[in-house]
Amino acid sequence: MRKKTRLTWRKSQERKNSEFVRKTAKVLALVILILAVFLLVKPVLAVELDVGLEYAAATGLGTEDIRITIAKIIRAFLGFLGILAVLIILYGGYMYMTSAGNPEKIETAKKILKNAVIGLLIILSSFAIAQFILGYLIGALGIPSEYYGPPIYGQGGGALGSGIIESHYPARNAFDIPRNTSIVVTFKEEMDVASLINDNGTPADLTDDLINTESIKIRKTSEPAGPYVENVRAYFTEDLKTFVFKPIDLLGSADQSTNYTVWLTDNIKKFDGSDAFGALGGYEWRFEVSTKVDLTPPKIVSVVPRYSNNPDQTVPRNTIVQINFNEAINPMTMRGLVELAGGGTLGSLRKDEQGRINTFNNINVCANLDPNKCNENSNQIIAGEFLYSNQYKTVEFVTNDLCGRNTCGGDVFCLPGNRFITVLVKAASLLEAGKPTAAFPYNGIIDMADNSLDGNLDGQAQGPQTQSQNPPYYINLPNSAVQGDDAKWSFYTDNRIELSPPEIHSYFPNFGTTEINPLSDFEITFDRLMMASTLKPNGGYDNGEEYITLIQPDEVVPRAYWISAQNDFLNNPDGFSRAIIGHEILAPNQNYGLRVGSGVKDIYQNCYQPCAGPGCEKVEIMPGLYEEGAIWEGIFPDCTLP
Repeated sequence: MRKKTRLTWRKSQERKNSEFVRKTAKVLALVILILAVFLLVKPVLAVELDVGLEYAAATGLGTEDIRITIAKIIRAFLGFLGILAVLIILYGGYMYMTSAGNPEKIETAKKILKNAVIGLLIILSSFAIAQFILGYLIGALGIPSEYYGPPIYGQGGGALGSGIIESHYPARNAFDIPRNTSIVVTFKEEMDVASLINDNGTPADLTDDLINTESIKIRKTSEPAGPYVENVRAYFTEDLKTFVFKPIDLLGSADQSTNYTVWLTDNIKKFDGSDAFGALGGYEWRFEVSTKVDLTPPKIVSVVPRYSNNPDQTVPRNTIVQINFNEAINPMTMRGLVELAGGGTLGSLRKDEQGRINTFNNINVCANLDPNKCNENSNQIIAGEFLYSNQYKTVEFVTNDLCGRNTCGGDVFCLPGNRFITVLVKAASLLEAGKPTAAFPYNGIIDMADNSLDGNLDGQAQGPQTQSQNPPYYINLPNSAVQGDDAKWSFYTDNRIELSPPEIHSYFPNFGTTEINPLSDFEITFDRLMMASTLKPNGGYDNGEEYITLIQPDEVVPRAYWISAQNDFLNNPDGFSRAIIGHEILAPNQNYGLRVGSGVKDIYQNCYQPCAGPGCEKVEIMPGLYEEGAIWEGIFPDCTLP
């Protein structure tokens, strides 16, 4: 009786074991199919869904999308079941080999083998489905596919950041780009215009310039041999560093998203005639164009200095002016020199013989006591230069009034002291009333899809005051019901010159961190607001300064990297800035680092020298010497973060 009971229990267990894999695999297959319904959303919906990753980042939690995390867990669990199924197959084989001709054991072994094989097939199918879901989500979320496969590099990726290119738009692997986008490239040095632009035999007429099709090749990624997009208008900034390419026809289609590749060939030359890319042979990147046409105008999200109606709330006169937008802005509309009639630092805008203004006029900075008098006709306009940065989301103004030296011996420029300063940002004239598209040539701020500035934040573009007849939106005393899309704000200066250098407050990843996500952005947090135009990659600029360098191992292909800036007023009323270092997927099992050079400056134009921050020992400083305008004496190396 005991033998029979033991035999019955063993058979029962064998049946349970053989059914376990099959039933579990069937359940998993059903779960996979159900999850597919909820996880396989359209890419555009994946873009718009807020899954709270920015809040996770702020708390130090993981920042991977929850949908990808779920898919990864399922894939790992299926892998475990696959191993279990193989073990059961081995067990069934063992039972068959040791059955010694016993018919019951042979039959049991066959059932175990049969059910285990069926379960394994179901598991493999489920694994394939999970892999498909994961790949789909990765594509929908804009994560490069090489993260989950053998990395594919080359195409001159090292030219971005480490090489000749400072930034470009759209970004690498960007998605949900509108069909009416512009394509922009900013180089670190002056370029040979003719190698990028075909002037059609009319060098004086910039309105008919097209791309040099031997140098710039734009195509659908799925069509490596072309055809290429060649009907592309081209223009460039006066410093010969930034080039804007505007396809005349819409990219992509209204039915489905389309991936595009831009190839900057080795035909591109520097201003001195040398090859721009050298041994890299060019530069290539991809982005995905959606089915939509962008008709949403850009907005101002923050300004520095912050507006003030109180004359007792003042800022040092060596503060730069900074304007931050909610999206990338066409750099042609926010870059330029403000020059005055007869020269000088304060006066009226320069005009030609016909009385037309022939200097940068899209933004005016004035020292009028009455803010309503701050416009292009003011005789209190401040001369200087506007610089764009932060992946084309920020513009900054530095005057030409030299007032001191920073710790590196660099020039510091000042606004008029003890004055009431007003900044006027102009919207561009509309091509057609009621529609946001600006007329070319542009006379105000527009985004990368040619939409004019929405200065009063009402969601519509009305054009400048000359078109809408509405006065500028005054941030100090806003009233969007009666104020238009030109925007302005005012603040007070004092006679102080702030010359103490900035410090690094923290950085991520921390020193010695291992097994970091190879796609995670790096961050450097400073103790104050910084000039976004100095938070840029590496050296290689014509001024000889070094900024922020991603230190890469010599053994691997250099990865592209780019830098954006982020101001934070929530955790500090005076504000502070972060430099966000984005990059291609990093090579596995390699050491990377960051180096901050003295080219990095705060909003008072103070350079990062002597360096100070976690892991960088601070040298004793004497701010009094800076106030006297003396150059800091001594050698202070760039700070390499440990």
